Order: sequence, then structure tokens, then C-alpha cells
Amino acid sequence: LRTINAAFDPLKDPKVDLVLPKLMYAAVNLFLLTIGLWKLNGLGLLPTRPADWISSLPPRTVPEFSAGGISL
Repeated sequence: LRTINAAFDPLKDPKVDLVLPKLMYAAVNLFLLTIGLWKLNGLGLLPTRPADWISSLPPRTVPEFSAGGISL
């Protein structure tokens, strides 16, 4: 979206108003980005569930443990 003006530089003309085409260009790009994100989510490639972030959590410390015992 930052390069909208660069995309429309070859079409610059003081007689022609390019505001509406620029807005349509931005709207179509946002729509296609939304479709792409929706498809990636449908494929399960976006981290949207808590289980997707489990690898970044620190391991849980165990408050106590048992060891030893009587061997029979």
C-alpha cells in the first residue's frame, strides 16, 4: 500500500483525477490480502491456537519428586 503513488506515476496527468483509481487499487489489494490470510488459516498455517505457541513457553518446574525405594 505504500507504493500506490509509485504504481500510478506513469499515469500522472494534471487533467486526470486519480484518487478513485488509487482507492480502488488499495481496496482490491486489501481484499486479496484478506483472501490469502483466510486461505492460510483454512490450511492451518497461521498460529491461532494456544497449542501453536507451546514451544515458546518455559518448561514447567515440578515442585517435588520421588526417588529411591525398596527393591524386592
